[in-house]
Amino acid sequence: MESQLIGRVPIVVFDTETTGLSPLSHVVELGAVKLLEGRLVDTMTSLVKPPVSIPQKVVRIHGIDDSMVRHAPPFEVVARRFRQFAEGAILIAHNAPFDLRVLSVNLQRKGLPLLDNPVLDTRLISRRHFPEVADHSLCHLIHVWRSPFKGCHRALADARHTAFIFLGMMRKVGLNEKDRVGDLFSLFGPPDSMLRY
Repeated sequence: MESQLIGRVPIVVFDTETTGLSPLSHVVELGAVKLLEGRLVDTMTSLVKPPVSIPQKVVRIHGIDDSMVRHAPPFEVVARRFRQFAEGAILIAHNAPFDLRVLSVNLQRKGLPLLDNPVLDTRLISRRHFPEVADHSLCHLIHVWRSPFKGCHRALADARHTAFIFLGMMRKVGLNEKDRVGDLFSLFGPPDSMLRY
């Protein structure tokens, strides 16, 4: 993969919403966008029915309550969709270790294999390459990078914001779709992996 051009490798930017702030939380929403040649070419999103009730303190963050997920598919169904969507892709997430831990725990609960895609973290990239930014939270970076997308704290909206910010970061450090994946990993990596969690 490292010898391939960045523009020829799918990049899937994803986000999860959960029942809590612990890695042991259950997924209640998974959203992702796919980039190719620097353009958004596909999206996937789904609510997920968790096996537990969603606490009100968490509902206040993402707005997803029990009534919204009552008829949603179970995690294993959405996870299989995501696996197909992300096949052969570089994965990107903001504060990736949290999402990787949550997905790892939820996949293992269902006896499903972990994804072995390389993963880059826009929060870590921001801290390393843009230290002048006062706050590296996604909601703050949305304003710093002037993302054109609306909303925050919903999986697909946050995936779109993160994709826009990631592409902006690439341009800012001088990378483009004609550079090699190895160059991307050298500057923004080393890539993480769900297998670590």
